[in-house]
Amino acid sequence: MIKRLSGLDVAVPEMQAALNAFQRNLGLQVDRVSSDTEVVLTIAGAAIRLVVTPQPDTPGAEKQGMIGLWLEAQDVEAVAASLVAAGFERPPLKTDGKRRVLDISPPGFTEPWLFIFDRKA
Repeated sequence: MIKRLSGLDVAVPEMQAALNAFQRNLGLQVDRVSSDTEVVLTIAGAAIRLVVTPQPDTPGAEKQGMIGLWLEAQDVEAVAASLVAAGFERPPLKTDGKRRVLDISPPGFTEPWLFIFDRKA
């Protein structure tokens, strides 16, 4: 059902410090720089997207650490059906370019952080 880990989104308070930590401690290199507030590193074909959090007085600034887990599935409709069978509410299916994406908020979480997609859009 799930084919592979596609990537992680990680909220960081300061980009350069985060980059230094990933590069020095894990030996990861920058794959691409999307903006001053977003950098992508790659490991074993999966992306680690670092995103700078807002300033401390901005709503949402308390978010640090993992904010997104991206999994690629063979068929998101089958994943959605399995979730419903397990007692979850059916997540909405969105289209993002060539991907169909399920945004999933696990129990106890107010915002989605699990994203499962396929490339059938």
